[in-house]
Amino acid sequence: MKIKFAFALAEAFNHFKNIRKSAFTLAEVLVTLAVIGIVAAMTIPTLMNNYQKDVYVTSLHKVYNELDQALQRRMTDSNANDLTQAGLTSQDAVNTWVKNYFKVNTICEGSATNCLGDITGYKKLKSSFNFMTERANENFYALANGAVISPLYHINNDPNCTMAILVDVNAGNKPNVLGRDVFFMYIYNNGGIDDSLDNADTTIDAPMTNAKRDTAFADCNNNSNGNTQVHGCFGQILKDDWQMNY
Repeated sequence: MKIKFAFALAEAFNHFKNIRKSAFTLAEVLVTLAVIGIVAAMTIPTLMNNYQKDVYVTSLHKVYNELDQALQRRMTDSNANDLTQAGLTSQDAVNTWVKNYFKVNTICEGSATNCLGDITGYKKLKSSFNFMTERANENFYALANGAVISPLYHINNDPNCTMAILVDVNAGNKPNVLGRDVFFMYIYNNGGIDDSLDNADTTIDAPMTNAKRDTAFADCNNNSNGNTQVHGCFGQILKDDWQMNY
């Protein structure tokens, strides 16, 4: 019995020594934690940024789908082949279309601030130009899906473009940056939704070619405060299959 007990005690002692040999020292643990902290500091901001982009794009896609459905319903109800035949030929007609074909929570007639709050912080992707001041006195609509839209009839000289729609996907919450949570969608007479070259090509129609979307993106991505163009960002998202890769 004593021999068995001594043997078992020796085995236990050897096992304990092996455990001690295989354990990490305090210095090794601290170095490991430091490495993990450095890697996390380098990767987490990128992961969060990509996640936020995905959230913006998902919300934008919801607005796009609702717009598309509303346009198709209007043409179907009017037995029309295009939006001109459907009667969307004035700002009043566009306003009525929004009220009748969208789930609208709040109507802010002639006031961006009533739907978006403080509009002084709006800016472009790479400049501090506040594009919202030019739209401050137009009609805004807070939708049930959480976005705010503002449709402007016949924004440019292109006869194929019926309206431009400002979309704030998170209803005035930051960052309020064109190309991040704020976009301009352009509605064409054929019922298509795309971007625009803003007077540069009067023959353009939807869908745009990717080459023309790239041309438009130069204005969205412009870092000059003197550049007041607001088109280009939405087209890049369409081009990249609903990904915000810029």
